[in-house]
Amino acid sequence: MRGYIDNAHNVNLYLPRNSFLGFLTAAAHQYCTASNGLYRAYSSAATYATDINSADKPFKYCYEQVGAATRCSAENNKTQWKTFTSARDDGLNLLGKAIMAYNRGTGGLHNRSYFSNTDTGLKRAKNPNSQGTKFDYWMDIKGKTQIDRSRYSGYIPYVSYIWKRGVYTAPDPKAGQPWCFVYGEIEWIDGKNWSTTKNNGSDTDVLGNPKTPIGRVSCE
Repeated sequence: MRGYIDNAHNVNLYLPRNSFLGFLTAAAHQYCTASNGLYRAYSSAATYATDINSADKPFKYCYEQVGAATRCSAENNKTQWKTFTSARDDGLNLLGKAIMAYNRGTGGLHNRSYFSNTDTGLKRAKNPNSQGTKFDYWMDIKGKTQIDRSRYSGYIPYVSYIWKRGVYTAPDPKAGQPWCFVYGEIEWIDGKNWSTTKNNGSDTDVLGNPKTPIGRVSCE
């Protein structure tokens, strides 16, 4: 396999160094319009730092540690929760959009936030019977960084998000306090649906009939 970078020729992209340089060129050069996610995320002409609609914003978040005994999103791990304050895609989420664009094309990412209900967002349910989405590819990249940690000093963690949903009602001793639910990248990978997870925590079903809440966590 041979490739061309600027005036270079006969470049062997099977060599790890060359392959990495090829990735940087394809992802960062302004003229590589089908794959330049890094350019669209971080240059002066960046368009991927999309505003997050207020309805799509999580309440808090935390980073899941590989090998941890319990999830950071567990109710007894609230010291690990961080308040979500971003008004637009940034940090790891912006990097994720850049990598999605490199592999699956640059279209559609400039006007869809990381939390949108599209093939680029966390809120779209994973379909195990269809071709992987752009978001699927980003989750695969994160997972691969976590497999063999003996060779690398770091990894890209999965992020869990805590969402405000409703208020505890009597006779619950927490009546009047808000309750939340957890839905993050691990839930997405496991095939769980954001809307279903949200509705599971309610004490009524879609018809208003009483039911037992599932998956609630205290917000504070």
